[in-house]
Amino acid sequence: MSVVWKKIWRDLTLNKPRTILAVLSTAVGVFALGLVINMAAMMNGSIRSQSLGSQAANIRLSAAPISEEQVESIRRMDGVADAEAVVNSSIRWRKPGETDWRDASLDGRRDFDDLRVSLPEKTAGSWPGYKNLVMEVSTMTYFGLQPGDRIEVQHGNAVRIVEIAGVLRSTQTIPHPHRRFRRNIRAGRDPSLPRRRRSSG
Repeated sequence: MSVVWKKIWRDLTLNKPRTILAVLSTAVGVFALGLVINMAAMMNGSIRSQSLGSQAANIRLSAAPISEEQVESIRRMDGVADAEAVVNSSIRWRKPGETDWRDASLDGRRDFDDLRVSLPEKTAGSWPGYKNLVMEVSTMTYFGLQPGDRIEVQHGNAVRIVEIAGVLRSTQTIPHPHRRFRRNIRAGRDPSLPRRRRSSG
């Protein structure tokens, strides 16, 4: 045995607890690294499959008005897998009895039983029909709403009572990045309401 190996063996056996701890820490580190790599690969595969399954739109065109014949002509274009017209409008809503309005975006489809592009996942209730709507699951959870509840919706100058028919999960929704939004949620404050400033004097 060479001098180098004798020194290595002596250092390993001189303090056995330290050697055991070093071996265990190395093993734990290798295991953790492998676990992180495997989890990242699984998450990437899951995100990719969800993205493909949602048939997210690659191109969005804004036009008003647009007819079903125009949508059909776009579907027949080379390189276009599918197309669908979506009506988007800004609204405000609140629970009955509340005074403050919350901003929201309302999407309308021609036929919710024949969705083609950017497919949402219905998790409870039914698709919207006459004088009702569906809401995104994160909003429903935060505000404590359930299918069958009624809310006030303001569009332009008109205010109507609308029933929540169901709950959906949008694959296109991105979590809010701002720290103030997350702090408001943890503190139990409504993050969609404007922040009130204190005045001195």
